[in-house]
Amino acid sequence: GKTSGIALGEFLKDGAIVGVSNGETVAAVADNMRRSRASDINVVTLIGGVGRPEEPGQTGQICRSFASRIGGDAWVLPVPAVVESSEIAAAFRSTKAHREVFSLVEKTTIALIGIGSTTPGSSTFQHGHFSSELLEDIVENNAVGTICARFFDINGEVTPTDIDSRTISISLKQLAAVPVKFGVAIGNDKTRAIM
Repeated sequence: GKTSGIALGEFLKDGAIVGVSNGETVAAVADNMRRSRASDINVVTLIGGVGRPEEPGQTGQICRSFASRIGGDAWVLPVPAVVESSEIAAAFRSTKAHREVFSLVEKTTIALIGIGSTTPGSSTFQHGHFSSELLEDIVENNAVGTICARFFDINGEVTPTDIDSRTISISLKQLAAVPVKFGVAIGNDKTRAIM
């Protein structure tokens, strides 16, 4: 976390917009950030809330911690990451709060993202965000990893799932357009996802 925080800190310039995802490794980087000399920095969540609000790896907690440590402003997407239907997702996306936060997401200059694995026993499987049937289907369709609840294969191509329309997060296409990206992950089970 400390080394990644130092490296990321070198990219913080006046007016930077830092997007953060969820996860314990991302939280560790946020916790090791130091006050920046740059001004007018905004930190924004790239995905709706994942996990319980009191968990350090919860998206909003990471955003607030990161912003507090560097002296920036936090912008938290006040919705879940995955909802029950595409209609509910569409309703959330139409809210003023979503539009305000996503106007910053679309201008993100630096992204700090956790890389999730689709191996059994990984946090993707353990935390109950997705049903076991869905995860089995994702693995059968050659998904090796996930970023912001978007699944991808060994070539980095999107693996379409039935949750895409129910997911409230940055898309992998939008993420690819962010100028500076820091992907963080710990564990041998993340090897294929990192590749």
